[in-house]
Amino acid sequence: MLICRTGPGKLAGSRLSGKRGLELSPRGHYGLGMFPVRRSVIIGLLLLLAVALMGGMSWFWIRSLGRFRNSVGMVMVRVPPGEFLMGSTPEERDWARQHGAQTEWLRNERDPQAVSIEQPFWMSRTEVTVGQYRQFVENSGYRTRAELGTLPLTWDRSIEGWVKQENRSWREHGFEQTDEHPATCLAWADAKAFCVWLTRRERATGRIAPNEVYRLPTDAEWEYTCRGGTRTRFAWGDDPGVAQSFANVLDATPLPDGGLWVVQYLPWEDGFAFTAPVGCFKPTAHGLYDLHGNVWEWCENNSMPVSTNYPPRKILRGGSWDNNAGNFRCATRRAVMLNFASDTTGFRVVLARGDERLSPAVTEAGVKR
Repeated sequence: MLICRTGPGKLAGSRLSGKRGLELSPRGHYGLGMFPVRRSVIIGLLLLLAVALMGGMSWFWIRSLGRFRNSVGMVMVRVPPGEFLMGSTPEERDWARQHGAQTEWLRNERDPQAVSIEQPFWMSRTEVTVGQYRQFVENSGYRTRAELGTLPLTWDRSIEGWVKQENRSWREHGFEQTDEHPATCLAWADAKAFCVWLTRRERATGRIAPNEVYRLPTDAEWEYTCRGGTRTRFAWGDDPGVAQSFANVLDATPLPDGGLWVVQYLPWEDGFAFTAPVGCFKPTAHGLYDLHGNVWEWCENNSMPVSTNYPPRKILRGGSWDNNAGNFRCATRRAVMLNFASDTTGFRVVLARGDERLSPAVTEAGVKR
């Protein structure tokens, strides 16, 4: 018999197999051992616990659900560790060449090889949006490479070609963008600068641990996440026609002036001649959007050089709104110069374990301390 005092001179009995615990007396009090606890006190303690969970430690608890929203409104999705075959077969590359793939980009692909992702990581559910990038710029005072004079490559309708144009940046693309569209015209350093700013911001508020960093996905992490356990050309299978449901790519949607693209395009209209607001299409197996199409996404690591005289290049993945089927496969790898930017390039971020110190490459990105 467990005896708990529930009020002055009152005792309540309960059979709990000899274990001590909380019990409710007929007068509505709880007893814990020999100490009386009123219901209002219990409610108050629960409210205090709820308030405490709104603090820094709550973010680590919320992560157990497999996703969380960070301080700029970005939903981060947990990607578990695992193994996969990275790369493409010669047969797939032949198919890609017949479907518009550029020979230069195909040279960056390798035959399939087993790759192990040993640690889980978090990847942003969508590409970084104009609105999220604006938060960074307004808070840090950062100016992108395009704003400093390294002009991005953008589409000039008057000549039906890609040229470097004045007054083009993430703020002005030459086509309509809202805060929900992906930020574009960004070089690799512009994407890295955002990552270091977000890391500092979330460490300062206790949302991430000191040994966690926001960064770009590695080449392997990107392909592993895109494939989601598949070995097909695309996340959904081998049929490029299914892209109509999954990806904003080069289709027959008319341009704003009523014209059509002069290059080979896919035979449907999704209503987006250029970029689409993020998350408009179906997600992949990991619950991520726009890994195929919309904008090319920067990766953290360098491309493998083809010779010792080959300058360092960074990898872009996923294809964009102006690419056909051969150029937005899971295995597509585009190697470009470090300062390259275009109205087809953007990025998404990863949160993972990393060095507590921020690397010199990030510091040089120009973010104010």
